[in-house]
Order: sequence, then structure tokens, then C-alpha cells
Amino acid sequence: MPRQRAVQTNAVQRHCKAYEQKQRNAMIACVCQILISLLSVAFGISIYISVENIRLGAFWPAIGFIIGASLCMAGIYLKGAGKSWMVAGVVFICLGIAMAFIGAIVDGVGAGLVARTDFSRCVYKRYGGTVDCPEGSSGGFLDLFGTDTCSLTVPDKTCYCCYLYAERNCETLSFSLSAQPYKYEGVKGCWEIEHTYNNLLWSSVACNVISFFVGVICAALVCAFKSTPQPVAVAQQQITASSPAVTTTVIAHNQVALPPPVPVVIYNSSHPQYVGFAPPPPAAITPPPQYQPNPPYMPGPVPHGIPAPRAAAYVQPSAPPSSQMP
Repeated sequence: MPRQRAVQTNAVQRHCKAYEQKQRNAMIACVCQILISLLSVAFGISIYISVENIRLGAFWPAIGFIIGASLCMAGIYLKGAGKSWMVAGVVFICLGIAMAFIGAIVDGVGAGLVARTDFSRCVYKRYGGTVDCPEGSSGGFLDLFGTDTCSLTVPDKTCYCCYLYAERNCETLSFSLSAQPYKYEGVKGCWEIEHTYNNLLWSSVACNVISFFVGVICAALVCAFKSTPQPVAVAQQQITASSPAVTTTVIAHNQVALPPPVPVVIYNSSHPQYVGFAPPPPAAITPPPQYQPNPPYMPGPVPHGIPAPRAAAYVQPSAPPSSQMP
């Protein structure tokens, strides 16, 4: 029996170590997810406010990641009582994974369009107005053959490219991922688009890709921790499976039921945890029932018409006659 008890204790201790390891891994994954999402938010908002007429910068997937990771951290801290929190967090993380995939594609296409633009043929206009762009020209000025021109209205602080505008046949269209943008409003110069803006776009793409894979890993680790039973439940199952439900001890001809030993799991963050079995509570000994004699016989009432028996008269026995001697 002591050897079996030691085997049970070792099994529960191994499960406790695995349980704490899964909890630690899930918590680390959630923290990494939040940090990467904050970085993605910083890049996305910077891209979004850099150019007034082009709204790129996928910062919205990070919002789902931050909410989901925060809910998962709360559920991991609450352990068994926080399973609903972990389920809600995993749902938000899955939404963030889908949005990160879309955001990486959108920012990647936008970065490719900016990278294909020849900014040496573009002009920066600090004050707004109307400019003339030649149709089919190869530069931002009138060619020698006097081609027809088309007017382009630009606001203040705008970098515009006449050759891209001419490729659209001088049609003013909104920004689309299917064509290169021909003007960038609200910038400090064309160099800002060529270097800073383009680098921010590629950084946003990298953050979204990393968030995608970290989100998948985080959701998997949280689900693995959620499905792991708690150490106390495992210890109780070990005892129930390896020992009978109760132990019967015969004391003074009376059967007294003793409950099985209760597992005791002690958690300590700074020291290794200990798993043991508390001794069963002492059973109260029931004394044997005392002997009680039967009550004396009491005659019942006599039925009507039947004379009651009379007690026989006591007759003094007479002395035997003395023998007379002749």
C-alpha cells in the first residue's frame, strides 16, 4: 500500500508539472501576441495618417488580437473558472488571424504599387492649384511635339506624378489596388513617400504576417491548456481507480466505513509544489448495543362472561403422624 501511494503521488506530481508548463506557455504566447499587436498598431496608424488620400495601414487586425489575448490571459489566471474567458479569447484571436491575413495582402499590394513608382518623374507642390499634365508624355513637363495637355487639380503639400495621371487618360479616379496612385496628399515631399512611407508599409506587412503565425500558436496553446484537467481532479481519479471506494474496518463487531485518503495539492510559485495524501479522519467507534431484558408479564383484561382465575389457597402442609411405640 505505501508503494502504491508513492506511485500515485509521483503520477500526480508529473501531471502538475505538465499543467504548470502548459499554463506558462499559454501565458507567454498571449504576452507575445499583445506586444506584436501593439507594434502593428503603431505601424498601421502611422501609415494611415501619413497620406490623406490613401488609407492603407492594417492596424485593425491588432485590435482583435489584443482583445482576444487579454481575455485568454484572464482565463488562464482563473484556471478552471476561466474556461468561458478562454473560449471568448480564442474566438477573437481567430477573427484577428483572418483579418491579419487580409491586412497583410492589402498592405503588401500597396507597398508593391508604391515601390513601382518612379518618383524622379514626380513633382512636389507645396501650395495647391491646377497643373497641366501632357497626355502620353514621358515626363512631368510638356514634350517637344506639343502634345495635348490635361489639367490636374492638386491640394497643398502634394506629390503628384503626371506620367501616371496620363496613363489613366487624365481620368480622376479614387485610389485602387489595381493601379498605381498618381498623387499623395498631405506629405512633406516625394522622398517621404519613396522611403519612409514605403518602409512603413513593408513593416506593417511583416507585423501582420508574424501576428498571423503567433495567433495560430497562441490559440493552440490556450486550447491545450483549457482541455487539461486540473491536478486535484487527476489526483482524485488516481485514487478512485486504484483503491476501493471505502475501507471497512471491523471494530467491536461493528462495521465502520472509512473514507479514502484525500489528495492535498499545494501550489507555490517560488518552490516546487508538493502533492500528498491527507490521512483519513478518525472514525467514531460505535459502542455495542446494551442488553435490555424483556418487560415483566402483565395479564391483560379478562373477557366478559369468563370468570377470572382465582388464586389457589395456600394449605399448610400437615406434619406426618408420629409413629407410636408399643
